[in-house]
Amino acid sequence: MDHEVDPVKYEVFFNRLRALLEEGRVAIAMVSGSPAIVEGGECMTSLYDGEGNAILTASGTLFHVTGSADAIWKTIEWYEDDPGINHGDQFYFSDPYIAGTHLMDQIMVTPVYHGGKRIAWVGTMTHTADVGGVLRGISTEIFHEGPRFQGLKIVEGGRLRSDHLRQVTQQARDPDTVGLDVMARVASNNVIAQGYLQLIERFGTEFVEVATRKLRADARTMVREKLKALPDGTWRSRTYWSTTKRIAGEEKVTPFKIMVTMTKKGDRLSFDTTGSSPQNDDYRNATFVAARSHLFIAIAGFGISLGTLEWLKWWS
Repeated sequence: MDHEVDPVKYEVFFNRLRALLEEGRVAIAMVSGSPAIVEGGECMTSLYDGEGNAILTASGTLFHVTGSADAIWKTIEWYEDDPGINHGDQFYFSDPYIAGTHLMDQIMVTPVYHGGKRIAWVGTMTHTADVGGVLRGISTEIFHEGPRFQGLKIVEGGRLRSDHLRQVTQQARDPDTVGLDVMARVASNNVIAQGYLQLIERFGTEFVEVATRKLRADARTMVREKLKALPDGTWRSRTYWSTTKRIAGEEKVTPFKIMVTMTKKGDRLSFDTTGSSPQNDDYRNATFVAARSHLFIAIAGFGISLGTLEWLKWWS
């Protein structure tokens, strides 16, 4: 670390930051009308540094926890120059090839600026049930499932783009509920972004920068030490599943196999899915980011810290 961090001040900051992310999740439930979010808790709020590296996450569903970072990196890659990334902008994603596990995992990311410099990002993901497209069990390719959005600027300079919002809500069968979910993510991002700026005013820019780097560094160290403590070796798992599709009034059941080989050596893990069935003509397929997210659930079950996802970027 560049500087020594006062341990008491650091713990106060860490717990305040964690509480702030939980405030964002409360904001989601206050605005959304979706049972999956309000009652099921299927949502996620996260804070990232100015380059999109994770600092801290409050997740309702673990396989969402890797999502917003990928959306932030794509936002920076695609839109830094055109149309630009500015204070008060919020970008909307619903593409499982970029982030999330399916089209229902919808994300809003927003930059946080202080003194004219982008110092952080906030990401909020929720499960929104209605995304248009055909019903499950009928689709045979992703183009049947609904429109995919790749960073649509729903909020620009703090102002809601009603024209862009309509492009999202009018694709769905229940536009009012979908619109509430969009606004719930906007509200959550606003709560966290404003709260983070207040933390900077309270603790100072230099301390916050050092403390957030320490959070990421500590998590990275904890992950590697945890892995080193486990025995080296190779483990294999084989699982069977099936899809059921209704064709011409008859149900067709198609089994498929999932094979995973995990190899652990030192502080590194590798996963190999050789031997798995090929992609099937149903919605039960996984993109790379979806597979990585679900692997994270199993890995996190070993007690690995959820303080940061920096190690996932390093691993991928």
